[in-house]
Amino acid sequence: MKKIISKDLVEHIAKLAKIPVSEREKEKLAEGFNKTLAVVDELFKVDVSKVEPTHQVTGLENVFRED
Repeated sequence: MKKIISKDLVEHIAKLAKIPVSEREKEKLAEGFNKTLAVVDELFKVDVSKVEPTHQVTGLENVFRED
């Protein structure tokens, strides 16, 4: 897993958001962000070229009249 988010970047973001974070929290947050980004990278590798977009999955229809 390639590290993209460092403790320093977490600290910077926390300062911008005015959220106090401890050193341990910075480490855990950086680790969590990097794991999440690794999963997103894997999702981008999936071939979805032959999958039709899904816009409506419930089967519900508009019950309002046209007027």
